[in-house]
This record gives sequence, structure tokens and C-alpha cells, in this order.
Amino acid sequence: FNATTGNEVFAYVPTGLFPHLYKPSKALGYKHRLMADGQITVAETGTAASPEMTLVGGLGHGGKGYYALNVTNPNASAANIVKWDISAASPTYTNDLGYTFSKFQIAKLPGYTGHPQGLVGIFGNGYESTSGVAKLYVVNLNTGLPLASATVSGGASNGLSTPSVITVGNNLVAYAGDMNGNLWKFVISSSGAGATIATTANKPLFDGSTNQPITGRVAVTNHHPSSKDQGALIAFGTGRYLTRDDHTDASPSTQSFYVIGDYDATAQVTTSYTTSHLQEISLVADNANPTYRFTSLPTENGTTNTNYADWNLDWFQGSDFANKDHGWYLNLPDSGERVITQPYLFTPDTDEVTLANSGSN
Repeated sequence: FNATTGNEVFAYVPTGLFPHLYKPSKALGYKHRLMADGQITVAETGTAASPEMTLVGGLGHGGKGYYALNVTNPNASAANIVKWDISAASPTYTNDLGYTFSKFQIAKLPGYTGHPQGLVGIFGNGYESTSGVAKLYVVNLNTGLPLASATVSGGASNGLSTPSVITVGNNLVAYAGDMNGNLWKFVISSSGAGATIATTANKPLFDGSTNQPITGRVAVTNHHPSSKDQGALIAFGTGRYLTRDDHTDASPSTQSFYVIGDYDATAQVTTSYTTSHLQEISLVADNANPTYRFTSLPTENGTTNTNYADWNLDWFQGSDFANKDHGWYLNLPDSGERVITQPYLFTPDTDEVTLANSGSN
């Protein structure tokens, strides 16, 4: 829309929605249907000599697809604005693309020559795909076609959520949760016009519970006691709020919040973390405020450490699973409470954003 007049300048309907456009006009039996309901990513993808702003959106509840637009000049012709549009019907995505809740990530891949800025697109395949797999895609930003993909196990009726990406040396490392409560690590590399993904398809970084789906994007930062860029600190919560059943569930499972350390971000997983490798902490209600406060804190060398996000360098003794804590977790205290958004990593504390079922909205 024109910011001054309010007049429409450009509009786009993703192709995956065409079969449903008639439904809002039905006179009888009308039921609201979500359409272009996914998250949107906007990034500068051009060069100094040739600026370009790219918008990529998913359909979310509305369908199984992504679309990319060149929004540098909204007054340009449609042929110059629409870059690509993919869906579960596209040959390279058939069966594996689910409802596209994963927010499309744009990142610079070291060594990649297929884009003037070395940029690629990265996303999880979403939920309720025909195949029911969890899968990460790395795609050409100009065409939407896959440069590489990696399917992980993680159980039936699965799907991969929004990845978080960091740069480690000459690689990109993506972390993403799935619908069955697992946290996966993918190491992405390139030395030309293609890309490769290395992952341990049967070993998640964190082996979670099917009752604790990870639907929010995880928070990740480079972190290591001796070489900051070598390792990673990952924070994430569990829970889902996607369907009517999630809202009306009378006996919801307890959800949790986790912070774990990955000693060597580019190394393949040899042993998955479980809660037995983490230190449990707890919260108690402080009715005077009202707030919650920690009642137990992890220790570092036998001393309580109130630096919540940086507890215990023992996390990073990568091979010593038997004797070291590799992070911490807490069970959320309220019934129906769940984490469905990306946490924020602060210094020195880690905080989380949660959504409790109020029963009214």
C-alpha cells in the first residue's frame, strides 16, 4: 500500500491458495479458513551496485508452501517481483513439505558461489507432511530449489520446526527441534555452487519426549570456554499451540525449558543428551510480587553460580557424559503452560517467553 494515500500498490496470492479462494464467498456453511498465515522474512540480498530486498513467506496454517518476492520496487511489474513459489505439489518437495510453520532463514554460507553475497535459504519442512518425516532444506535463494536436504529419524508423524543458524569456522551450523521433542544439529558447508549437510540422522543432540514437542525456534549463541566460536549454547522450550485440541486439552503434559552446551558445534553427535545429562532446577511462586523465583541453582566447582546462562564449564567436557552436567532444565510449574516462541539469550541471564492456557482465548 502507498503509505501516503493508502492505495494498494501490489498484492500477491501464493499459488498454493488458489484452490481455496472461492470458499470465503460461500453463502451457506461458511467456516473461516486461514490463508497466508506463515511468518515472513525480509532481508537485503543484493549488492552495493545492485540493491535488492527479498521477502520470503510461508503459509503456516494456510497450507504447505513458500513464496519469494523482490520487494525492492513494489511498482515494478509482477514478472520482476515474483521470484519463486513452491508447494508440496512441486516435484522436488512432493510428500515431504508439511504445513510451513518454519520461518525461512537467510544466511551467508562460507564458500558458496551460487549467489553474489553467498546467501542461501534454510528451513524445516514443517508439520503433517505426507511422508511424516523431519527434514532440513538448504535452497537456492534465487530459484527456491534445494541445494541440499537432510532427513532425520525422530519417530513417526514428525516434522522439523524453525532452525537457528550460527557460523562456525567455514560452516553454518543449524539447530532445530521436531514434533517429537528432539533437538537436531546440522552442519552445512559449501565449496562452490552446491551445498552439503552433515548430520547424524539417528542421533539427535537432545533426545526428548514425544509429549514435549519443540515448535518454537531455539535460541543459539557461539559459546566455548577457550574458543568462543567452536561451541554453542542452546536454549529452548517445549509445547505446542497449533490446533483446537491444544487449546482445549483438559490434561496437558508438563512442558520444560532447557539450556544445553554443545562442546564442538561442527562435530557429529556420538551420544545424545537426555535429562540424565542435565541438572534440574526448580521454581517456586513468590506471591508477594507475584513472580516465580529459582529455588535451586546449578553449581560450578561446588559453588552456587547465579549466572544462569553460563553455569558450569563442565558442560563443555564433550566426551565425559557420565560425570558432568551438560546444561540444565526446569519443568514449567503451571498446568497448560508451554513455550511456543523463541527464547532470548541475555547476558548474564537466560529468560524464556511462555504461553499459559487461560481457558478464554
